[in-house]
Amino acid sequence: MKYMEYVKQFFAGAVFPAVAYAALIGLSNIYGPLYSIVNLWWVPLFAGLWNVVYFFRVKNGLCLFSDWNLKLLANGAAFGQVVAIASIWVNQFSGIDLAIRILVFPLIGAFVWRYVTAYFNKELGLKEK
Repeated sequence: MKYMEYVKQFFAGAVFPAVAYAALIGLSNIYGPLYSIVNLWWVPLFAGLWNVVYFFRVKNGLCLFSDWNLKLLANGAAFGQVVAIASIWVNQFSGIDLAIRILVFPLIGAFVWRYVTAYFNKELGLKEK
């Protein structure tokens, strides 16, 4: 049942952004609107798909780095960069300067992917090779 491995990979990647999104919705209800949080529904879905693609790339030898930490950091930074560019395209975070989005989102993505998503991957028994 190969598809169950893909489902695990998807949920390992999507669980943290989904919980963070729910927390941001709660905070925006308490403290007022936080930019345009409601329109970020696509980030957890995209993070789950990004994790599936990450495992596909690793298993087929399509990664630039051989070190486990560098693979995770580079994958998270690429994810953050894509989210920053996509947020420009869908006009998200209009209150945050463009340069800050392009520089900060990859750093956040790299560390979240390395420490949070890697933890969920390990907890679900997902192996890279």
